[in-house]
Amino acid sequence: MKGKLICLEGIDGSGKETQLGLILKFMKGRKVSVYKYPDEKSPFGRIIDAFLKKEIELDALSQFFLYMLDIAKDQKEIERKLGDGETVLLDRYVFSTIAYQCSKGIPFEKGVEMIETMNFLKPDLVLLLDILPEVSFERKEKQKRMDRHEEDVELLRKVRENYLKLCEEKFLAGKWVKVDADGKPSEVFDVVRGFIAELLKE
Repeated sequence: MKGKLICLEGIDGSGKETQLGLILKFMKGRKVSVYKYPDEKSPFGRIIDAFLKKEIELDALSQFFLYMLDIAKDQKEIERKLGDGETVLLDRYVFSTIAYQCSKGIPFEKGVEMIETMNFLKPDLVLLLDILPEVSFERKEKQKRMDRHEEDVELLRKVRENYLKLCEEKFLAGKWVKVDADGKPSEVFDVVRGFIAELLKE
């Protein structure tokens, strides 16, 4: 039986990492793999990290292709794991590439078109953890020194709009679900768990 591909998306501070931890506990005993993007261990991820920390500058198109390459390098491996019946969890995917980089000058339709031509694997479920940019800023301000995306509330507003567009268009996924991520992590997880449990029954 083919495994399921599940993706967590949302602007910075939406709680993806927390929910990922709770999902892994819930799925204990199953074969599960996790891929996080950007992947800090990859050459592409390291360049992205340097950009986010303001150590280097990159234009929007260069950013787009770097994020896309970082994700593309794992596609064959993920496909193999799904074929072996594993569940694969993604902390960000090509949806982030569109949402963020198409907030910086690349037309939204162009970003969608570029991703569509690449035949990326199609997630069975995308969970969009939705919060307001102001909430993101408050959360991140408490946590650590913010990167260039996290400190830019105006950018995050555009990113959120792009995510909501992708969700509305049900872009490149079996199912999109918008989850209100403004509550306590346990309350948000109650909703998340319901959708994952339903998917795993199929």
